Amino acid sequence: FVLDQKIDTFTSLKITPQLTFQKNSNTTSIGYNTFNSTNTKLNEGITNTNSNANAVNFTNTALLRRRFARKGRTLSATITNAYNNSTSTGDQYTKNTFYTNGANGKDSIIYYKTAVMLLVEALVVW
Repeated sequence: FVLDQKIDTFTSLKITPQLTFQKNSNTTSIGYNTFNSTNTKLNEGITNTNSNANAVNFTNTALLRRRFARKGRTLSATITNAYNNSTSTGDQYTKNTFYTNGANGKDSIIYYKTAVMLLVEALVVW
């Protein structure tokens, strides 16, 4: 609303307040796969994010005008104030699975350890 009040024949006051409320929610889900040039899977994963935000904003402008007896002469003064209060929360969940030898999910280091252990076992038995 706007209040435009004439105080006397030469003076007026105009007040313009503005009040806004904001509420935002956002949810995002992303899935992804990565392959190398030979079409071997390197990794896969998902990311889920959620966020919520609330805000209250208030601004107020006051305009004081004073006309003088001489035609075309006016003095104006403006005062503006503002208030903003906002809060937000959010969370993110990400799961990544990395592959070294394609879709089987086995790591080459595990294979290396397994091969060394088999060799040691064969030497002990021999």
